[in-house]
Amino acid sequence: MVPWNHIFVPVTAKHASKPRGCTNTDKIYSCNFSQMDATQIGRVLSDLEVADHLAALELNGFTVIKQLITAEHALELAATAENVRASCGFSCPPVGRQAIIANDITVNNAISYDEKFLQLALSGGHLRVIAKFLNDTHYGLLPKEHYNFILAQANLRKGGVPLPMHVDVRMQSPGPRTTCMQAVLAFGTHSKSDGCLRARIRSHLLSHFPDENKTYDDEVDIPLEIGDMVVFYSQLHHATNTCLNGIGPWKFLLSYRQWWIKPQYDFVAMLRRDMRDTYDKLTPNQKVVLGCCSIPSSDPKSSPSFRLGYDGLV
Repeated sequence: MVPWNHIFVPVTAKHASKPRGCTNTDKIYSCNFSQMDATQIGRVLSDLEVADHLAALELNGFTVIKQLITAEHALELAATAENVRASCGFSCPPVGRQAIIANDITVNNAISYDEKFLQLALSGGHLRVIAKFLNDTHYGLLPKEHYNFILAQANLRKGGVPLPMHVDVRMQSPGPRTTCMQAVLAFGTHSKSDGCLRARIRSHLLSHFPDENKTYDDEVDIPLEIGDMVVFYSQLHHATNTCLNGIGPWKFLLSYRQWWIKPQYDFVAMLRRDMRDTYDKLTPNQKVVLGCCSIPSSDPKSSPSFRLGYDGLV
């Protein structure tokens, strides 16, 4: 087992020339982001850096965005996570195979407790990377360069129980196409001894599920420094290492899906109920990512095409 960057080191923005393995990236570069991100949390990624991450994702199934937020900001968010956890209390644990992490410290739907987590989920450079894979080019009711995928999960977690090798999709299909992607933002250092992510390199291209009882020769550790974010395919075969220190640092777990997939939570109702003033300040495109344009209608006379444009926002 060796760190992933001993196997593949992606080109960095400062010395990249032509992006490797990357196609059709120009479509996401011409966007007027002032109409999309009202409050940018985290640094802006350059076009060249976005292209580099797209190439790494297509080749390996994951990429690491270095220092998406500063260490100071990450520590502030870790403290906020502690306060939120203390105030909100118990969050329901997952069921099924992931029930083994039931005793980990978690905050489900962190975006409904603090605006900073909401802005992290709905804005930032990582969305430009994810858009290449999840934006529906046939959506038709929004400008082509605007995001039309949706947020699926936004949870906080710190724990020490390792997860076995698994995928986070119900139907495993070979890449590089996908309908779901994930990201983990580190609020502390995540080394192997801290329980960092582990993945089978290029397994996003496979069409079968992993064997959770098997150790694979192509497994690599994906350590993160404070403020780093790893973005990966949900169909990537991945696991977590055992945290030798007992409980690892806080991390922000984000999942995104194409707009037509059933939402995991009703974020729109949640925020309109619990954070109405914050919800009303979101930009139209942030509301789209939240899921406002993907809510099935209860009107029997409504259109069978349930997606909406900005004129249908509530």
